[in-house]
Amino acid sequence: MRLSYLIVFAVMLSFSACYQPYYTLSDLPEERIEFGTGVDGEPTECFTLLRSGQVLKQNINLDTFFQVNLLDRSEVRALFYQRDSIRLLSYDLFDASSDYMFINQFEPRIEHNISWASSGNKAPESIEYFFDLLIQSTRIDAEGKKTLIKDEKGAKSESFGW
Repeated sequence: MRLSYLIVFAVMLSFSACYQPYYTLSDLPEERIEFGTGVDGEPTECFTLLRSGQVLKQNINLDTFFQVNLLDRSEVRALFYQRDSIRLLSYDLFDASSDYMFINQFEPRIEHNISWASSGNKAPESIEYFFDLLIQSTRIDAEGKKTLIKDEKGAKSESFGW
């Protein structure tokens, strides 16, 4: 009898491990980073990075989100650390022209939005590099491996000549 309870419990546990949360705009976690591209003030591609490591893509027509990728804990920590190190809240950029890119930071009691034109007035290099890192987190090649950014412009360090 105990064995059958254990088997039922193991089956229920395995099914719950496969469950992927389904989000709408009203039930997204408070701490997240939204990013993507848009045209004429309307987003065309919108992604959301959660602290849990989930990368969600918004279905623009239905205002629902589905999971695109699941990042390792270390990758998520590195992305949120990168966000803090460039001091995203200190930038005041808003240029929602015909083609634009955006990063929105959400925390409890904080909402900070920046956007910049994909051509013309460029954003600072640190913002563009951070945006490239975020976009990289959404990409998976045909073999299921994440693609890498080819140009590592923000990761270069100078030698001190020691």
